[in-house]
Amino acid sequence: MKDKSQGTKPKTTTKIMALESKATFYEKVVDKITGEVNFIEVAGMTYKYMGERDFNFMKMFYENFINVLESYFQGSNFKVSVLKFLLLNADKQNCVFATSQEIANVLKTTQQAVAKEMKILQDCNFIKKVRNGVYQINADILFKGSAKKRQEVKEKFTTPFVKH
Repeated sequence: MKDKSQGTKPKTTTKIMALESKATFYEKVVDKITGEVNFIEVAGMTYKYMGERDFNFMKMFYENFINVLESYFQGSNFKVSVLKFLLLNADKQNCVFATSQEIANVLKTTQQAVAKEMKILQDCNFIKKVRNGVYQINADILFKGSAKKRQEVKEKFTTPFVKH
């Protein structure tokens, strides 16, 4: 019988971390067989790149997700219709340019019904009313684009308006 441990490369677990110096970064490498811990210096560029990436997210495919929402919320098709409108009409800044009356016309309902749903979405921090006819979807909840673009949009979403 052949020993499986011979001739195979030990598996390792890696984690990027900083040790004492802000300018020097190390990769922690743990040998799974011996348990030995080694620290290997890594380029600052590697850490910078890791810091610009998004974490704690799921990839969502709009149309498939909307189909799930429509099936799941079958008794609340209107709520799903409002979300669907927002998702499909958001631009690269996560903004939707439409008044509640324009949305109502597209959805064949009343302006009051749309305004009520938009208020609920504002209260749960899904959207922010930028001004009449402009809503922005919270980039911490939903965003289409790169991590850098998402960060720019997040800053706009959280920046309070300045009164002149």
